[in-house]
Amino acid sequence: MTIYLNHVGFTPKAVKFCLLGGELSTEFIVRDQASNQVVQQGRFSQIKGDFGTFTVGEFSSLRQPGIYFIEAGRERSLPFRVAPDVYDETLQKIVSYFTLQRCGNTKLGWRGTACHTDDGIRGDTGKHLDVEGGWHDACDLRKWVPPTIYGLLGLALLKETLVLAWDQGKIEDELRWGNRYFLKMQEYDGYIMGHCGGDYFTHADNNRWTDNTMDGKDDRMIDPRPADAITQWVFILSEAMLAGLLRDTDPDYARMCMEAAQRCMNWVLKENITRSAGELGAAITALVEIYRTVNDPRLLELIIRYADTLIALQVTRPEDSRSSLYGFFWNRREPAQSPGTLEPYKSIWQGCWPFLGLVNLYGFYPNHPKSEVWANAIKLYCDNYLKPMTDRNAFGIVPYGLYRKDPGGNRNLGRFWYRWFMEANPDWYVGINSNLSATGFALAKAARILNQPKWAVMAQHQLDWILGVNPFNASTVVGVGHNNPQHMFGGEYYPPTPYLPGAVMNGISGDANDIPQLRPGSWQECEYWTPMVAFTMCLLAEITVL
Repeated sequence: MTIYLNHVGFTPKAVKFCLLGGELSTEFIVRDQASNQVVQQGRFSQIKGDFGTFTVGEFSSLRQPGIYFIEAGRERSLPFRVAPDVYDETLQKIVSYFTLQRCGNTKLGWRGTACHTDDGIRGDTGKHLDVEGGWHDACDLRKWVPPTIYGLLGLALLKETLVLAWDQGKIEDELRWGNRYFLKMQEYDGYIMGHCGGDYFTHADNNRWTDNTMDGKDDRMIDPRPADAITQWVFILSEAMLAGLLRDTDPDYARMCMEAAQRCMNWVLKENITRSAGELGAAITALVEIYRTVNDPRLLELIIRYADTLIALQVTRPEDSRSSLYGFFWNRREPAQSPGTLEPYKSIWQGCWPFLGLVNLYGFYPNHPKSEVWANAIKLYCDNYLKPMTDRNAFGIVPYGLYRKDPGGNRNLGRFWYRWFMEANPDWYVGINSNLSATGFALAKAARILNQPKWAVMAQHQLDWILGVNPFNASTVVGVGHNNPQHMFGGEYYPPTPYLPGAVMNGISGDANDIPQLRPGSWQECEYWTPMVAFTMCLLAEITVL
């Protein structure tokens, strides 16, 4: 049997759990590695859930910094740390990962030489547009804007949340490098375009090295069409955060970032494309960030209106006697749409924006006349949706989402079906690390803002899964913890993306029956991807300050 335990460790105040496979209820002890003294003991409790039967032990009262290990019968865990800065080294590796993924006129990227300095050719006019810079997105050379913009957001949130001794300007430098690409990808009208180097005519037609000469021979294509609405709002949010972070040290750059944010905001508002629960949550967060600076009453009115619209999408009571779940959000509601056709909101990689948007709004304006409405919506989501779901597996992870019909796996609760993992579509599906880390980040922030320690417990479980407390005892953060699965080696170019410390893989996925799977080298589980990296970074930072 294996003792499942967070491979890195815990902050002193964190809840601390370990798991043991099987039904055997037994005692465990925690020993100090240096002295071999027993510092705590406890007993495993049995939990039967969707992933089988496990026994769970808690040792949260262990707060003294140090290095420890756990013994249960003949089983012994690997050492783990308890310390306030326990996640610092992991965060440093993640920031360095972005440096290794740099694209453009730099020798700091993993190849050690400049690349793609000829990016790119507009798909609409065929003319060259300088969009050199930014980061490669995953285990490939593409520069998709929708996922890579999360790198900018994650780094800005880290910079805003923690003062790190090793930083010494590294995070700001990385923010500026990434932002040079995003600012270049902003059109005159204000919106940000879709990608350079992505799939333009056919799959992987731009996923290649180039000759770095702007001659049109192998320059990569730019998709000039607007990215989706959530991406526009995340761009707005990221630019506004950069403006706030650099206002005092570089006011000219800060003004440029805020101007970019406002231009994009004006385009999004003119186009009226903010309608779904995810779009509304992202919009609320971005507009709050801009409002902090410009203090325009009209923006506050818009924020409140968006919050009202979002809360109207929340299920505030059981639909009928067969349903015990509520608190989640419908994706969107059209005027002529019947209630029976509404689908719950879910996103495998773009974040839990309906939840996070309300958390950010309440945190910004806790004394607003409607703040209790926002707080109640947050509590409904956490206590009547997330908590009942996390209780259905011994690992305490949140689900991918709810369905009207069985998507495969035959898992149901009342009138809804659910999956822990995205449907195993033959064309495209990925693991759950972004969903877990984004939801965990929002839970940790909500726990801090609304003083709800039970939500911090759920947040810790999401991080624990990513860092090894999963059925494979594998940390899916490269170079962190143990049993890192082999990352994906792409065959579309040479040399392929190598082992990059700090990369966060897509994570464990599920088969057609929603059974966990982790296949070494697969792109679904073992490819690096920016949203997973960014949200894991946010979760680590927020748990550190709890």
